[in-house]
Amino acid sequence: MPTPDNSPAGTKDEQQRFKDAIATSMHNNQQVDKKSFCTVPESIVTLDTPPVDKAVLSWYQDGTIVRAGVNTEWNSPLTLAPKKNSD
Repeated sequence: MPTPDNSPAGTKDEQQRFKDAIATSMHNNQQVDKKSFCTVPESIVTLDTPPVDKAVLSWYQDGTIVRAGVNTEWNSPLTLAPKKNSD
């Protein structure tokens, strides 16, 4: 069973290549003052998904799903996949 912070993926060679590829970015990140303020604007992603919105609203109105409360420890994410044969 993997232990926290010790669940490596890939081979030792792949891990080393990954570490080498991000070494400069890691170094630059460590040079940022911990007390500095981030000036990168917030990214907001929106997806135009009317069929999903309609289905979720229907489920909500029918009581199939409910709004999660504050500090909910568990939920079931909504995932989408196309039908195998959409014809």
